[in-house]
This record gives sequence, C-alpha cells and structure tokens, in this order.
Amino acid sequence: MPQPFWKKEILYSWKENEKATEMFLFSLRTAAQTYLFSKTEKDAAILLYRYLRPFWRNGQEVKQVKNDSQKVSQILRWAEHELTRTDICFELYMKG
Repeated sequence: MPQPFWKKEILYSWKENEKATEMFLFSLRTAAQTYLFSKTEKDAAILLYRYLRPFWRNGQEVKQVKNDSQKVSQILRWAEHELTRTDICFELYMKG
C-alpha cells in the first residue's frame, strides 16, 4: 500500500501529487474488490476526477503561500494539469 500523502507541499510538488494520485487509484482498486462499478461510473470517473481533484485543497494552499508567487504559479499549473488529464485509465482500476 502506498504511503499517506498528506503533506503541505502536495500541490506544488509533482512527486507528492503523483503519490496522492497513486493512493487514490489504490483506493479505487480496493473498492472494486467488493463493489461492482457500473459502465456509467467507469465512464464518468475521469470527468469527476478532473473537476473535483483540482479543488480538493488548492484554495487553502494558495491562501497559505499567497506571498510566494512561484508557489502560487506552481499550484495553478498543477490545477490546470489536473483539469486536462487524459493519462489515467480509470476503468483498469475499477475492475472487480
């Protein structure tokens, strides 16, 4: 099981972000062992991820680093990346 990712630098560290993504996908795979995801759920997963993930913590993070323009820019680039992701095949992780 991947290590927890709840670190302050998650939104401006690609390494920490990838750990968070791995943990999320691990959780999906774990859920799929006892829950049968429908085709609709599998198809919607990427859209839900794109539109929910960028807003999980970035408002709090931007507020905390608002005087550091480099970190604010990194967080905004991260949000843009998450909003446009196409590299995760959720169906693979949602198979029982």
